[in-house]
Amino acid sequence: MNVKIGEFKVGDKLRIDYGDNNVNNKNIEIRSIVDMQIVVYIDESNNYKLETISYFNLLCRYGNLLRLNDPVA
Repeated sequence: MNVKIGEFKVGDKLRIDYGDNNVNNKNIEIRSIVDMQIVVYIDESNNYKLETISYFNLLCRYGNLLRLNDPVA
């Protein structure tokens, strides 16, 4: 399920997917959003990474950010 801009939050498990057999595909978990500017996430190798919120919004816009688990309503 594609994630829309602004519909990701701390604790979400997501997949960055650039297409079949792309070595840059990865599963992540969002750990923090700092000042609505920086997203801190942990990847499959348990490494913490930082990216801008703009990067995540672009992933959403182009359909490269997928939700791995649906939140319980």
